[in-house]
Formats: sequence, C-alpha cells, structure tokens
Amino acid sequence: MGFSKYIAAAALAICTTGGAVQASTVSLDFEDFGGFYDADFDFGGVSFRAGEPGQQMQVGTFGANGPGQSGNTLRAAVPPFGGFPRGGAFGGTFLGRTVSALSLVAGDSGGDLDIFNLQAFDAGGNLVDETGEVSANSAIALSVSGSGIASFFLTIGDRPNNNGSSFVDNVSFTQELAPVPLPTSLPLLGAGLLGLGFVARRRRKMPA
Repeated sequence: MGFSKYIAAAALAICTTGGAVQASTVSLDFEDFGGFYDADFDFGGVSFRAGEPGQQMQVGTFGANGPGQSGNTLRAAVPPFGGFPRGGAFGGTFLGRTVSALSLVAGDSGGDLDIFNLQAFDAGGNLVDETGEVSANSAIALSVSGSGIASFFLTIGDRPNNNGSSFVDNVSFTQELAPVPLPTSLPLLGAGLLGLGFVARRRRKMPA
C-alpha cells in the first residue's frame, strides 16, 4: 500500500471510531439495596414507580415463594416497613437509553394464585409487547422484547379481580445500541493525516 493510501486508511479508521456502537445488559438482584425508594431513584439505568398513590418502592427480604427470589426482592409498599397496602402493581422507566429486551422473575407473597401481565411501551406510550395474563402461585419468569422500549408496567392481581401482593427479583434489560460520542480532536487529526498524505504525494511528483 502506498504512503498516501496508508494515511487515508488510518484517517478513515480514526474518524469512524466515533461511530462505533456499544450495547450493554444490566442485571439487578437488589442485594445492594434496602429500604424505601422514591420514583426518581436510579437503580442503575432504570427507576421504578408504584402503581398506587402513596406507595413507594421497597427492597428487602420478604420470603417470596418460588425459585429465583433469594435474598432481597423489590415490591411496591406503603411506609413504614410492611405497611398496607403492599406488593401492588408497579412500573419502571429506563434512563438514558431505550431497551430491546426486559425480563424479570415475579413471585407471589402469600402462596395464593396471582395474575401477572408485563407490558412494555415506547417513548410515546404505545404498547410494544406484553406477556398477556399469566397465572402462578409461585415465582414465574416474564419477558418482553421489541425496539424502543422506554417504560414498562407489571400488573399484579388476585382472583377474582383483587389487587395482588407480589415481589420481583432478577430484573435484566438490554440497552439498545447508541453511538459513542466522537472526541472533537479526532476529526482534526484525521484531516491532518489526509493533508500529510496529499503533501507527500505532490512531493513524489515534483522533478528532482
């Protein structure tokens, strides 16, 4: 490869570095949290909001039934610790990026039959995906996927048509690809390399 072509290739590589994309999957088992949290608290890329007025999100060891819910779990509840109503429906908003997939384990706290429906929405509030109603009296894995998920809502109910009491654990979501910001110095460096290549090429063409 000639010198000018080498310089051009290097400049192109530098300039396109800023267009690279990064994806990441965030997993929350809530072991590093405990107590009550307001709706704007950032758990690491997502905030949670209780579905009922006066409720906060609560993290603690509640003894939820079923596999996949050891240690701390998350629920909607009224302070003080264990106040009623507790364990109700709640939603979440993703911070900074939309996501392409969300999964969680939901488990009933009383051993009765609960009804779950996990719904995902885009930034405009349009439904992207949902599980539909799923019944279980122990822990169950729920997942939704689709492009541009900005928020979700987990409906929890008992039969017949009562508010359910349940907890979630092992929340995992895949943040969608986003361009890495290009440092302002890189375009200048690329232009300088191209200029050097142009000068070198002209010098080779000049008679001795």
